[in-house]
Amino acid sequence: MNRRKHSNGFKMKAVRLAERGNVPVRQVTRDLGINDGLLHKWVNQFGKRPDGSRITPDEHGMLCSMSRKGDCWDNVVAESFFSTLKTERVHHRLYRSRNEARRDIFEYIEVFYNRVRLHSTLGYLSPAQFESATLANAA
Repeated sequence: MNRRKHSNGFKMKAVRLAERGNVPVRQVTRDLGINDGLLHKWVNQFGKRPDGSRITPDEHGMLCSMSRKGDCWDNVVAESFFSTLKTERVHHRLYRSRNEARRDIFEYIEVFYNRVRLHSTLGYLSPAQFESATLANAA
């Protein structure tokens, strides 16, 4: 994974642009080439007024995370999916290359996970069955 390092000056510039309020947050993030979550983190890190009070992310139209650092309540679905992927597929295979791993994981997700595997949150239907049933009930 390739991650860019941003200087504190760049981070503070991004926060100051968002603080002004005359430019939408989405435009700030797009223009600077960063995502909303990163700007939200920087607002928490550098967002203080001259009087020392904190600038809240909701002042910039951002939603706060549901939990604190280290808690996964706001991404529990993704955590569950990746746990299932590793348990049911990845830990039982030895991949010779990254491409082989990509192909195998793609096949697992597209062929098995989305079409065959039963999901308890969908009433023990596969996502494909659930989608078909939902569309049939809507018609």
